[in-house]
Amino acid sequence: MQTNLLMSNKQDDPRWAELCKKIDKRDRHDRLMDCVTPGEARIAKNLVKRLDRCHILARSARPDLIYNENNILKLNRTSHNRLDNCQCPLTGEPIARNVRNWWWYRLIEKTTVLYEENTDYQKLIESFICPV
Repeated sequence: MQTNLLMSNKQDDPRWAELCKKIDKRDRHDRLMDCVTPGEARIAKNLVKRLDRCHILARSARPDLIYNENNILKLNRTSHNRLDNCQCPLTGEPIARNVRNWWWYRLIEKTTVLYEENTDYQKLIESFICPV
């Protein structure tokens, strides 16, 4: 069943529809607005307001986490597309993979924590999504 979401229309999947209700109840607005500084908020307010339910760890890379609600959050479509393409969610500038993961970490934790080059944000993300 989990791989079906990779190949089918998500709207036709009752399990996905039920999960969307949970995500919508938890994330009532763009999660980006919960983790930006005042200066970043001035940029973020101009982004497309259509909201996506997006997977933090990609469906193609982690099909086992497709229905894991810790792996899904609501984010404006522009920032979602930018993060998927290793671009800054605010400006669209290219960013390194660890910087992209830092943005996902910020979104998960709803924090404005500063980037630390020696931190493995992928591990932090995975520990949140799949706690031991």
